[in-house]
This record gives sequence, C-alpha cells and structure tokens, in this order.
Amino acid sequence: MEELLTNGLRMSIIVCLLVVNFVLMPNIIFAQQHNNTNENTTESSSSTPNSTENSVFSFYFKEEGGLLPVNIYVLFDNLSKEFVQVNLITDTVSERTLQNAETSNLRDAILAAQFFDLRSAYVGVGADIRNYLLTITYGTNSKTISWNDASVVPESLNNIVAEITNLEPD
Repeated sequence: MEELLTNGLRMSIIVCLLVVNFVLMPNIIFAQQHNNTNENTTESSSSTPNSTENSVFSFYFKEEGGLLPVNIYVLFDNLSKEFVQVNLITDTVSERTLQNAETSNLRDAILAAQFFDLRSAYVGVGADIRNYLLTITYGTNSKTISWNDASVVPESLNNIVAEITNLEPD
C-alpha cells in the first residue's frame, strides 16, 4: 500500500510538472511576446480566435472514473509539439512529437466545433460514470469544459475528443 501511495505521489508530481510545461508556460511566453510586439495595437473583441499557424495552441484533456476506472491526462502544446499521455492507473507516461498536419487537423476540428462558444459545463447524473475535462488555449483565448458520460453534449465536442484520441501514442 505504501508503494502504491509513493507511486501515486510521484505521478501527481509528474502531472503537475507537465501541466506547467505544456499549459501554463506557453501562455506566459505568449503573453510576454504579445505585450512586447503589440503594445500599440488594438485587440480584437471577437470570441473566435484568428487561425494563424503561429498562435499558441495547447490543450489539456483529463478522463477519470467509470465502472472500469481510468485516470488519464493528455497534454499538448504547439511550441514543443510534444503530445504526452499520462495513465495513473497503469503508471505509464507516453509521448510523441506531432506533425504539423496533425496539429492543423486538431486545430481545425476545434475551430469548426466553435469550442470557445460552447457551455463550460454539461451535467449528467448517473452511477459509475466517467468525468471529462478539456482545456484549450488558442491565441489569447482559453476555455475549460467539463462533462461526464451521462451528459448530453454537442456532437462537435465528441469530434474534438475523437481527434485527440486518434493522436494518442501507440
């Protein structure tokens, strides 16, 4: 039991480091670059990000719970191009570098889904359900959506998750 707790703590630390590296740091770097290069420009008030290849693009996806329990975290940012999956049940970390086309396909699916216009939470009630959390940062926009297996969610959200799942390392 003590070994299990030690491994769980070690994986929690790894996940925290990955979140800092792949989610928070790109946002900080982008904010610094944005402030330095655009001091005299006016920001657009649109809720839809512009689709430039140089915009910061990152996501954090979490899936946990269920009758057959899962506890998986997936992280990606376009600066490092590293796609990292952490499975806390099997105590494994896998990663791979995404190709530009894969990143573009995922970004296009997110824009087509109008992710930034979706609700922040979709609530459903049930037993032994899996919970999901997806945070996406694109340019200056960032949004988190939570839902579970019993939730009624837009098909576009399921399409984004399918795109992420298709990218998982072998």
